Amino acid sequence: MKPTPPKESFFDVALLFTILISIALVIIESVPPINSQHRSLLRILEWVITIIFSIEYILRILKVKKHKYSIEYLLGHCHHDHCWLWRDISPQTPLGQFLASAVMIVGYAIIAVPTGIVTAEMMKPTKSSNTQVCPHCLHDKHESDAVFCKKCGGKLN
Repeated sequence: MKPTPPKESFFDVALLFTILISIALVIIESVPPINSQHRSLLRILEWVITIIFSIEYILRILKVKKHKYSIEYLLGHCHHDHCWLWRDISPQTPLGQFLASAVMIVGYAIIAVPTGIVTAEMMKPTKSSNTQVCPHCLHDKHESDAVFCKKCGGKLN
């Protein structure tokens, strides 16, 4: 692999810096007091960053057209057994392809499994409880339609 020219390296660093600023703006905007106090400034900064990203995208398209490649080259293209992405590498050996696939699946699982667990918990029906206290054993966690104490069996009020 040949070294990245200084202009491209500067561009990459500037792009990463802009991405970090964009993320920071989203985080800052999620804090209600800051958002309400600086809403117009945050909106202007979001538009500036959106315009910067749009210009960057257009420049990449122009660069691709200049080199007589298709947009597919810029965005990446896949064949049935492997993908090549812009400025990316792909494993050449069967073992490397297998390991890359395994790592990709683990990566998806890291995202999908916790998401599934959280979603399942959110979909569980909530048990409604009331404030009735059993006069016999003083147990206080009863269902809203309970007539008898689930701990001692005594009649509730």
